[in-house]
Amino acid sequence: MKREFEALGVDKRLRGRMSNETLRVLRHLFSTQAQAYASDLVKFPPFVFEPRPKCPPIWIGGNGDSAIARVIEYGDGWHPMLPAEKLKPAVAALKDKLKAHSRDEIDIVVRRGFRLDDIAAARARVAAEQDAGATYFIFDLGRYPSEREFAAQAEIFISKVAT
Repeated sequence: MKREFEALGVDKRLRGRMSNETLRVLRHLFSTQAQAYASDLVKFPPFVFEPRPKCPPIWIGGNGDSAIARVIEYGDGWHPMLPAEKLKPAVAALKDKLKAHSRDEIDIVVRRGFRLDDIAAARARVAAEQDAGATYFIFDLGRYPSEREFAAQAEIFISKVAT
């Protein structure tokens, strides 16, 4: 959002370059032994990064061409902002592009809200997302007046929908 970039003092037009460079740096840090790094945006000398943990999965969000290019180059997962009916053809297209770049399949991460007053409908919705290609779900159970109410709804979801 424009106001977020303004608050940080960063030119919004650089967001794509900055995203790509940040992803390059992450891959560099988790794949090389204390090597220096230098580009026009990021520079650092060799340093100790031990013990080196496994690189966390990198999920790339967005549906545009630039986002898809990032998914293909850097992503372990894609977090599209698409409803299930548009997800299936988009996943098929992404899989074709991944294959053309000799990339393995990646996680397809969806975030969805659920109403739990109709368990059968919630289960059908999960099945539709899986059929569309979703492999990882972030379930948004919404806002609740208390932690207790949230926990109760989460329990319903876990025990009656996600099983």
